[in-house]
Amino acid sequence: MSAQSSTSVSEPAITVASDAGERAGGLVLDEPVVILTAARSGSTLLRFLLDAHPVLACPPETNLVKTTVQLAATWRLLDGPAELPAAEDQAQGQFPAEAIAAARSMLDGMFARYLTRRGKLRWCEKSLGTAIVAEAFRAIYPKTRFVCLYRHCMDMVASGVEACPWGVAGYGFDPYVSNSPGNNAAALVHYWADHTAAMLEFEEANPDACLRVHYEDLVADPGTAAARIFSFAGVPEVPDIGKLCFAVGHERNGPGDYKIWATGRVSANSVGRGVHVPVGVIPAPLLGVVNELLGKLGYATVGEGWNQQGARSVPRPHRPAADEGAAGAGAPAGTADACERAGTAGGGGTAGSGDARPAAPDPELDALDTLLTARIEASMSTHVTNRPRQPGSIVFIAHSANGTAHERTWHLDLEEGVLTRRADTAAEDAWRIIGDSQAWRSVLDGEINLGVALRRGELRCGKVPEANGLREDTCLTILTHALGLTHLPAAG
Repeated sequence: MSAQSSTSVSEPAITVASDAGERAGGLVLDEPVVILTAARSGSTLLRFLLDAHPVLACPPETNLVKTTVQLAATWRLLDGPAELPAAEDQAQGQFPAEAIAAARSMLDGMFARYLTRRGKLRWCEKSLGTAIVAEAFRAIYPKTRFVCLYRHCMDMVASGVEACPWGVAGYGFDPYVSNSPGNNAAALVHYWADHTAAMLEFEEANPDACLRVHYEDLVADPGTAAARIFSFAGVPEVPDIGKLCFAVGHERNGPGDYKIWATGRVSANSVGRGVHVPVGVIPAPLLGVVNELLGKLGYATVGEGWNQQGARSVPRPHRPAADEGAAGAGAPAGTADACERAGTAGGGGTAGSGDARPAAPDPELDALDTLLTARIEASMSTHVTNRPRQPGSIVFIAHSANGTAHERTWHLDLEEGVLTRRADTAAEDAWRIIGDSQAWRSVLDGEINLGVALRRGELRCGKVPEANGLREDTCLTILTHALGLTHLPAAG
């Protein structure tokens, strides 16, 4: 650039820190914070929390991690090696010093301008699917701090379907959907498994550079989760960051969670929605892989009874008390018993189950109790003369829709036509129907068809026990009648 042209453009004054002593007052370009995660796992919320920090700047998704690695790889290719670099060499960041210097020069220049414009000192990056190149990126920026953000597989799948109601696409889902035509749930499960495995592999190989964060902890207590992340990144804690992150402005010129722009607070309401995802559509080999990964992360595994669980009983992770608040990844429990305990600790236990902190009363469940009891008792008494006597029973389970730990259970004896309130839902002859209070109320009020609610997973039913002696279609007919949604023909 000529002297004339250099003076005609007003360039911002940029101070690039060259050592630890200077970093307090200048830009820190060699210690980025990079989020590794899969889609629909809370990365945009985490981006908001990071970006609200006075020192950190986290733009929308840029894909610069992948771009930087590709630039270094291209430099190596054009530099004239005798042989093309092996794919594993590139994945591990086997780049010559000149290639690394070129890639860093590009990124440093861009982020120096960006940070100065934002009035921040350190940059962060949040892009999906970067775990596969994280090793190579660390070779270029050895001081990178990686935040590995995980979410339970089934909740991620439920969120993915919700985000793409007219056809699953985007977010990196497309190749998986193409490979699983007609089975979007299996496609998203496969996507989660691949990305989670890549993240865990990198985390296990680089424990000093990684911090494991669970989405469920992030939304349950954003202040505590953010404090761990800030401590890991080496920046001060910020009080009330969970509120502040929605009060400050964030750039919108890039991909991200479409819902967050209409959000004013952190909510845990989406935790546990994965119980609606039908387990039966997931191929057994894939489910085995998923459960192995879930176990490593301390999550509840997915089995035959998954769809009969209350949404609030899963799937928060369990970690031993010694690992709570640790700066590193921590050692996950990875056992079935631990996962079951996690459900209780996460606020999904039933009311009166011995929890030292009983949940607040739930008026919706109280109202549902009155309505459902009256509806079933009326139906049974109206058609007592022509009601066929059947062996077995149906157990109706309703859990709170507002995040409290309340649950109500009703037991209908099909042979006697008697409805009772009882907590024992493990009877061998019981057919279980479960859903939250809003789903039950919508069905009883005729706002949604029972079949639609079952198909969507808003109400879930277990398999008909062999001891019941009934076919599933017969049980559905009885259920429809019992809830007063149709009428048996009069005896004639």
